[in-house]
Amino acid sequence: SLKREREGGGLRSRLGIFTIDNLQAMLRNKSYTGTKVFTNKGKIEEVEAVWPAIIDRDTFERVNQMLDKNKRANKNTMERRFPFLLAGLVSCKACGDRLVGKSAHGRREKIPYYEHAWATRKGSCVPGLKHKCQPYRVLAKRIEPMVWEKIIECLTTETFAKELLDAANKAHKFNPQAKEIEGHRHKVSSIESQLSLMAERLMSLPASVSPAPIYTQMEKLEKMKSEAEKSLDEIKSQKVMVDHPAELKDFQLFLATLRGWLKKSDSPTVRALIARTLVKKIIVSSESIDVHFFIGETYVQIFLGEVKIRKKRSVGMTETAAESGAEDKKMDDVSAIPKKIPTCGVGCSNTLTSGRRDWI
Repeated sequence: SLKREREGGGLRSRLGIFTIDNLQAMLRNKSYTGTKVFTNKGKIEEVEAVWPAIIDRDTFERVNQMLDKNKRANKNTMERRFPFLLAGLVSCKACGDRLVGKSAHGRREKIPYYEHAWATRKGSCVPGLKHKCQPYRVLAKRIEPMVWEKIIECLTTETFAKELLDAANKAHKFNPQAKEIEGHRHKVSSIESQLSLMAERLMSLPASVSPAPIYTQMEKLEKMKSEAEKSLDEIKSQKVMVDHPAELKDFQLFLATLRGWLKKSDSPTVRALIARTLVKKIIVSSESIDVHFFIGETYVQIFLGEVKIRKKRSVGMTETAAESGAEDKKMDDVSAIPKKIPTCGVGCSNTLTSGRRDWI
């Protein structure tokens, strides 16, 4: 016999309570419109069901249009939405869960805040399943100015950037696993070179000479390479500091690019993009805020390379427009922003200490 929560068919368990996930699944389920959806030879097909509809098709379509509209990744364009500066960056130190931006209606205005993401997941309506960690809500008007002040200090104060790099270099130097990672990488590279030489030797081997010893040696090398790559993946999974900190001159150029964006436009969208580009994560607790900055060499080099390419494209488009007699427009520094921000790189922390009552 079926379990009670699976009675009545369907792929989803019956929880007995409404959650964000199962409610959205119900609103998107075409079965309620009298339509049967099935897969035939890898293709999704629809036919009229034998059961009657309990909701008309027009209402169903309008509800799904609203769901699609509210699901957009770039919600900053939505009217009257608070531009959360630190969206996707804030996490709780106690439980490690991410804090997402939300807002509530106060007596006179909307009150934006950051709240635990699991508060909207399965079981959030059951008091016994709620987490007890603090802070539960972080007021945006308290935490955002503090973090933005630290970002501006990093962008404008040369000594601040130098101190970050010095701290990261010191941590990287005394990180025992960093040397181990470099050793595994060197081993993999060396084995690949040996395999390449053996492959060339096999191609020039006379027909009278048996290739068996070379194949045996290549099998051993492949096994050693596989073990080294496995060890490297295990170390990387521990999220240790892998990349070297960037050079000071490259990091200063990286910061100068961000200053150019801010000088050209001080809009909430540009501020949020600068925060996501410069800040790796923000860890909050009841006593402090820990801001981790991106300062990895690979991260900075990828970023500068992308900006350089996009600037060349923008300049080329401007020259083409001028040749055709169109109005010559100055290149907007914001147009040089990479579409995708690289995620690799070293993060170095800088702690902001503030009492809970000051920002919660």
